[in-house]
Amino acid sequence: MNRRGFTLIELLVVIFIISVLISIGSVTYVYMLSRGKVAETQQLIQQVSMAIEAYHNDERYGGDYPPSSLRAYKISTNGVNDGIESVVAHVFKLIGSDTFIGEVKDKFFANTDEDSIGGGFDPKWVFGDLKARELVDSWGNPLIYFHHCDYKEPGSHITKYKLGNKKYIQAKPQIDKKKGMYPNWNSFVIWSCGPNGENENGGGDDVSNFK
Repeated sequence: MNRRGFTLIELLVVIFIISVLISIGSVTYVYMLSRGKVAETQQLIQQVSMAIEAYHNDERYGGDYPPSSLRAYKISTNGVNDGIESVVAHVFKLIGSDTFIGEVKDKFFANTDEDSIGGGFDPKWVFGDLKARELVDSWGNPLIYFHHCDYKEPGSHITKYKLGNKKYIQAKPQIDKKKGMYPNWNSFVIWSCGPNGENENGGGDDVSNFK
């Protein structure tokens, strides 16, 4: 009984088909992973935005949003990641035994510029030290934040951010071209540099609280 084996061409065709299937599977996996990180970052920004609103609604703190920089209190900073460091100092403030924000996963905390809060400022927060922590997105980059008072003159506060890959960027609020005005013009903006890790000031693939 003759047994016919695979010809070289048949083997090459099988290998090619398997390679195509693996490629499709890899692309699908990467796409789904990216989609998952975008959704995760959107949820984080929503949680942080709600905490900022809770701070704003607390009469003990003047009915205002956190400033774009702790330098508004004459506190010395290194001028990097100022916005989100200010947010952390405000929403993680202890109120009795609670804070303005609920549980946040450890992976969303970082101190990419490795600084501390100086100038005698005591935020009375949940952390046991004075490290100037940031909240970071699912790609390890700090979220970017501006109080509405600084939209027109973001240079009034240092707008320098240090990403997880040690790359420095400049960020500033942008006017919505369709509306001809700043988004969230009477409150605040907060955004992530998104999957590509490139700051587009809330545009492009950035994940924000105003898109």
